[in-house]
Amino acid sequence: MSIQCTIVPVTPYQQNCSIIKCEATGKAAIVDPGGDVERILAAVEQMDAQVEKIILTHAHMGHYGGLLELGREAYAVKELPTFVTPRFAAFLRANGPWKLLVEEQRLMLRELDPGIVIELAPDLRVRCFRVPHRDEFSDTVAFVIRGP
Repeated sequence: MSIQCTIVPVTPYQQNCSIIKCEATGKAAIVDPGGDVERILAAVEQMDAQVEKIILTHAHMGHYGGLLELGREAYAVKELPTFVTPRFAAFLRANGPWKLLVEEQRLMLRELDPGIVIELAPDLRVRCFRVPHRDEFSDTVAFVIRGP
């Protein structure tokens, strides 16, 4: 099994959003959809992938701002697993407009602590670890991707 990873620069500031796809299953995760969701979804389509989850590193707008486009006024996702740290989850649950995405079960928050492993597909895992950064609204994590 192999993986495919595409980086999609988003917003006028060109922050990196990543799409990680298991080539055997076609399942994918989007990491840090900071904006320009139409551009991100075009890359997903070009990869012939099916988005199964979102993974967020921290609460700076260029990393999670694109969540706003997932609500009922735009893409209207339903029950999309979204992996965040506990502090980030608390921020999303308490603050609008993200709060509405959680209340309407568009995003299903999955809390992860450093060291926790997320399985993207058989033999494809992502593990988070803390990194130093400005932590105004959430802590900050990075990810190690392990696969075949």
